Amino acid sequence: MKRTCDFCGSQFVPVEKKQRFCSARCCHYYHNRIGNDHIQHAVKPPENRILRTFRCRQCGRVVYVTEKEDKRQRFCSVACSRNYHRHERRRDSGRASGGRAY
Repeated sequence: MKRTCDFCGSQFVPVEKKQRFCSARCCHYYHNRIGNDHIQHAVKPPENRILRTFRCRQCGRVVYVTEKEDKRQRFCSVACSRNYHRHERRRDSGRASGGRAY
């Protein structure tokens, strides 16, 4: 019985009953890109439910925090946090002053 991959749309024979993707790569890309769509297209909640609002430092989206358990303060998602810090390290490694010259 063949299935269609939820990310790329190719046909594959599942190894497990619940398998949704043809490969680990498709699963990874799905969860990093499409899996976070709820953040990208978030609808503004009613004013009385908003605890705090901030703009993501990486992508610039406005984030509305409505639950006390939600500890986000700078980034809308883990992916944005990773991208921000990854690029920050690259920018810092090319400093002309303050770094060691090898």
